[in-house]
Amino acid sequence: MNVVVFGVSETDVCVFLRSVCVCVCVCVMAGKVKWVTDMEKSVLITNFEKRGWIQVTDSDDWNFYWMSVQTIRSVISVDTGYRLTNDQMVNHFPNHYELTRKDLMIKNIKSYHKDLEKEASPLAEKDESGKYLYLAGFQSELLAFDRFVAANSGKEAYIISLYIDNPLLIGGKKFDLRLYVLVTSYRPLKCYM
Repeated sequence: MNVVVFGVSETDVCVFLRSVCVCVCVCVMAGKVKWVTDMEKSVLITNFEKRGWIQVTDSDDWNFYWMSVQTIRSVISVDTGYRLTNDQMVNHFPNHYELTRKDLMIKNIKSYHKDLEKEASPLAEKDESGKYLYLAGFQSELLAFDRFVAANSGKEAYIISLYIDNPLLIGGKKFDLRLYVLVTSYRPLKCYM
């Protein structure tokens, strides 16, 4: 029986797990992965030890480094010039916080908008008169938004979110959905979602 969950079959999961194993096998030196962490996470350490992986120090030659955000910012940065070798992996992609922290994401959107403003707005379309185009089904929300824009007509950029009247609930509570992507290589780029 081939089970399909959210469009992913059991076969697809097996292929994914094999590809993850192949990725880890690339890091294996003499049959053992050399790993480092700067965090005291018992679940993490226990799992690495159960696999027979060898814990080394960060000054040694390592294959996998589980770093805190602060460590990855200081170790893998433009300032240090450190580059991962083909047999090294870390648990964050470099500069990930530029997209995952909302304040930095807004800063990057503003910068992106400013860089491309002369060509066209990448975030919204305008008509001939320079007004933004919207979907026709949300007149009441658009009137409220137009009043907001008129009252706050500075040069600030805003991120607008829409309240969902009847949201999907789990156990009677709202939730957010986070997607995790496994990046196994940057050259060439290989990602699994």
